Amino acid sequence: MAEAAVLQKIKKNLLSCYICSAELKDPICLPCLHAFCFECLETWHHDSQDKTQVICPACKKSAPVPKEGIRGFPGHFLVQNLQETMDKKSAEPMQNSTCHVCGKEAEVHCVECNKGLCQACHTYHNAFTKDHHIVSIEELQSGQVTTEGRVCEVHGEQVRYYCEAEDKQVCMDCISLKTCPIEHERVTIKEAAMKQADLIDGLKKKCADNKDKFQDAIRDTNLVLDTLNDTMKQTKTELISCKEQYKCQVDQVFDREIGMIEKIYKNRVKDIENKIKELESEVGKMTEVEKLASNVSASTSDFIITYKYSTLSKKLNELSLTDPVVPSKSLGRLTFKSLPMTVPPVGFLLEMERWKLTDHFDIKEVESPEGLDLNHDGDIVVTSFVKGVKVFSRDGQVKYSFMDDCTILIDVAVSGGNRYIVANGRDHKGLQFHTSDGTYLSRVSVYDTSGVTYNLSSVAIDANDQIIAGLVNNTISIHNADGSLMSKFATQTKPFRLAATSEGEIVCSYTQEPYLELMTYTGSNARTVQPPPEVKKWMPGHVCCGHGEIFVANRSKGDPSGIFRYTSEGNYLGCVTTQVNTPGGLALSQDGMELFVVDITDCQVKIFHRA
Repeated sequence: MAEAAVLQKIKKNLLSCYICSAELKDPICLPCLHAFCFECLETWHHDSQDKTQVICPACKKSAPVPKEGIRGFPGHFLVQNLQETMDKKSAEPMQNSTCHVCGKEAEVHCVECNKGLCQACHTYHNAFTKDHHIVSIEELQSGQVTTEGRVCEVHGEQVRYYCEAEDKQVCMDCISLKTCPIEHERVTIKEAAMKQADLIDGLKKKCADNKDKFQDAIRDTNLVLDTLNDTMKQTKTELISCKEQYKCQVDQVFDREIGMIEKIYKNRVKDIENKIKELESEVGKMTEVEKLASNVSASTSDFIITYKYSTLSKKLNELSLTDPVVPSKSLGRLTFKSLPMTVPPVGFLLEMERWKLTDHFDIKEVESPEGLDLNHDGDIVVTSFVKGVKVFSRDGQVKYSFMDDCTILIDVAVSGGNRYIVANGRDHKGLQFHTSDGTYLSRVSVYDTSGVTYNLSSVAIDANDQIIAGLVNNTISIHNADGSLMSKFATQTKPFRLAATSEGEIVCSYTQEPYLELMTYTGSNARTVQPPPEVKKWMPGHVCCGHGEIFVANRSKGDPSGIFRYTSEGNYLGCVTTQVNTPGGLALSQDGMELFVVDITDCQVKIFHRA
């Protein structure tokens, strides 16, 4: 029966699909010569990110996908021929086994010894091995009996021992050929089975006990769900009632405000109309004097000129010959400023806005990744603290790189003209400008408030293409799109990262300070943003803004670290994610639906989608 064991081994090792573990169907061969079912390989490739390459599930080697797709790979003719041979062999009637002792026709088969025996030899064999499993030749040929677990998978011989070090059965050949190292501890199959039977009984008891506990937990959890459903209905009813009450109060407030603004409007209209009448009156007087003066100047009589001059002079003195006073333009403006409303607590939100990790890709090509931004094509631009800037496509492929000879590239920002502005943190190299394909354009040195050039710590772009640069010696400078200086101001400590809100304010985190600040473009009106209530240790790091929101990375090792979300006024909205080990640069997509984050520890770009 060694032949059956060999056939079984061939089927398992050569004719099984690595993906589904079943016998190969419609086998496809990759260049590495590994074979897979066509449907399995097609599904495997469909789930992969890169559709131009297929990764071998067995050896992980990549191969370009033919233009016809997976079907373009050749069939595995060796496997197909072997399958046909195996099918023919399986169809052949099994010949009677012979007794391995005397050579006569075998009547029974010892499963443990994997040998055929005649009746006489069986009697002798049974006297020494009463516990061996004996079957008839007919049972063996019918396929009702298997040698699985009784025959060594490597040598096809009867297993006699159990290697506890490798946790597997071994035969004598395993020991003599040192497939199983001689120093490994071995026990007989019976000893191992007795020991493992006790362990299995213990496992069964443990499972039974735990099963009861989990069933109790399911019952209790369902009770919690029932309670939640009941309280949801009640709370919703209360909130709707409370909403109507506040709606009435808000209506009263706004009705009062509307009445006041209408009163202001009427008073201003009256003042402006009176001013118009006053100006028109002056124009009428000037027209009358102008007409009289024209008549006098047209006269040729000296008597008439001297007679009417006194009248004309009197009227002229009555005129206002100074420049007319126009009402202030502010008088023509009515503005409404929405102030934050303090609403009495009416409950609490069970769920904040959810963000889901939808994609990620490795950036092993970037050594010590740091800054990140998105260009207008949706590509991801990543700077390296060690060397260079790399631009990745959405599927994680490197499209191109630049500044490969530069180190300590702290940050990057993409301007409205799709130019890259890189903050170089070494040798006072300042801001470096590059085109959308990485071509070098120019460099601008950045100076502190005393006129000394210093290394940069950050760079950001606002909606008007103004550049905001942070210097390591406690300075923030504002530049035009071409890099020319507009203004600069001192900060109390070294800026770490910067961003610009849509409301025209600067968001600034600091290298050694556990707080985040909002300030104007002159550094005035600085105010601290409160840390998230669930964070024990707050050390704001990288920041980005967009769609009226601020996203902040907590770079401390506190609980939790991650990305947190605020309104542009600095009001806390919630945690975006804690699925980033060490958050680096981050950027919001143009539609505001996706957040791209560098995970420095994992050396990955992670993409979170607003649910």
